[in-house]
Amino acid sequence: MCYASSVSKARVGRTRVRRGYHHGDLVSALVQEATRVVVERGHEAVSVREIARAVGVSPAAPFKHFVDREDLLRAVALEARLRHVDRSLEAMRAAGDDPLLQFRALGLEHVRQALREPALARLCMRPGMDAPPSTATDAQRAWLAALHTQNDALVRRAQAAGTARAGDPRVIELAGVAMAHGLATMFLEGMLPAEGGEALAEQVLDVLGTGLR
Repeated sequence: MCYASSVSKARVGRTRVRRGYHHGDLVSALVQEATRVVVERGHEAVSVREIARAVGVSPAAPFKHFVDREDLLRAVALEARLRHVDRSLEAMRAAGDDPLLQFRALGLEHVRQALREPALARLCMRPGMDAPPSTATDAQRAWLAALHTQNDALVRRAQAAGTARAGDPRVIELAGVAMAHGLATMFLEGMLPAEGGEALAEQVLDVLGTGLR
């Protein structure tokens, strides 16, 4: 499945977050309020009861749409990923036609998310947060499934074009993902300073790129 087309389909069914609760838009209001709490206090601070009170509905109302607290957090993570993919697509276009450079652009954007939205990045990295929430549309579910194959597809295209080294594409993919994820984690845990982080990440990924070509 094409990465870009799967994202465009996801946009069609994307949950639109608006300010405040409006009749018929409770899901958006709950996700928006939960997102605010995550950004300001971290995902550990999210309480469905408090979210419901802030939105102005009964404590039981959110459970008409979400199975539990984790389901609501998955909806927040999905919205964060949709925004992240928009930026990733722009970065891939700017990288040109070389699929290996597009692969690098995705890795760099992953690090940028950790620097730009640390609380949401931590949430997205939690186990289970890549699963679709109950409120996800069919298009969004297909898009989430496509995300698991996008890196492999880029590596295979780079090998076919002769810009990536020969060998098991899964190993090359893992090397790139591990580097980007490791850098993002080091920034999130304070092991590396956020100031100048993007420039440092570019240099590190370029070292990896030398080994992949």
